[in-house]
Amino acid sequence: MVAFLPAPIAYGVALLRSDIQFRLSGDQRRQIKYSLELLFGDRYSPQQRDQIARDCIRNVSCQAIDAVRLLGNGGALLGRVEVHGREHLREALARGKGAVLCSAHFGSERSCFSLVGALGFRISIIVRRSIESGPRKDKLGKLLYRLRYDYPLSTHLHHPTIVRNSRNYGVAVQAVRVLKKNEFVGTMIDGEVWPGDPSKPMKFDFLNGKAILVPGATMIAQLTGAPVLVVLLRRSPDWRHLILEISPPIDVKGEPMTAFAQCLALVDSAIKRHPDQWTLYWHELVHLVRLGLVSHDLASHKMWKAVEN
Repeated sequence: MVAFLPAPIAYGVALLRSDIQFRLSGDQRRQIKYSLELLFGDRYSPQQRDQIARDCIRNVSCQAIDAVRLLGNGGALLGRVEVHGREHLREALARGKGAVLCSAHFGSERSCFSLVGALGFRISIIVRRSIESGPRKDKLGKLLYRLRYDYPLSTHLHHPTIVRNSRNYGVAVQAVRVLKKNEFVGTMIDGEVWPGDPSKPMKFDFLNGKAILVPGATMIAQLTGAPVLVVLLRRSPDWRHLILEISPPIDVKGEPMTAFAQCLALVDSAIKRHPDQWTLYWHELVHLVRLGLVSHDLASHKMWKAVEN
């Protein structure tokens, strides 16, 4: 209900909630600061890490407002989004082979692809699980869950989502069908590799380390001759507006890993400029471990307690 209030009030309530959470949740604050220290060393002072931790929690709170404001025609959110590079989407479609849109768990990531759909472009997305899945709760709990986690993914999509899991080998086939219609396929390129994943993960330079990732986006693009574009939706300094940044089309020629590394470099640069926007991975060390950026020893409970003390 708060999300349907005028934007200054809606986002003001979200910021108030997050600031209270920041003050009360000492463990979460310390974990975010510790994660920043593990990846960036002394690049940020203790005061800067504290500010980034606060902004991370603020970002998560505002994401829920973004998601609900996408409902209907999306106008409640679209009016607060500054789009950079819309012409790159049209340029990609002019080639007639569709395009793969690569994003990351950055900014308001759950609303990113649906926002592209709300702009009038036909888009399908590749997800880790079915939108119908989720924790079993009472009716009110299920409604709130769908408002925050499901609807941002499903709103304004042209086709049902393409579900990727350990038993599904047809993801590439479904994605190719969409691209042949000269439409967009959206996927996250910084997702951690799950146990039992049939894909072939590789190591890439990322955030001062080596991340274990699957270059599926550029492999699909190579199969069809479609270009790839990096699309990132980040929050503006006033917290009430968003900036959608769309890169020029990147052609996948030769090894798809080269194009994937090029896309990942754009994400890397964005995270280093706006570390508070990469919210998912700062909150839980296990995600950084699965990415390969942090060792098990550094993320162990014993080590965490030693640093905390």
